[in-house]
Amino acid sequence: MNNDAYKAGRDIAVKMWGEEVAAARESRATPFNRPFEDLVTKYCFGVFTWF
Repeated sequence: MNNDAYKAGRDIAVKMWGEEVAAARESRATPFNRPFEDLVTKYCFGVFTWF
């Protein structure tokens, strides 16, 4: 995973929902849905944003 894109996506998620919600989403991820959570954070918030 490109960590820069993930970090950028997480920063945007924190700006949108706050640190508490962003951290809760990460902590609730299971081995089953972790790849999906990482994909959403990286691509939906990090790489392909209009900000």
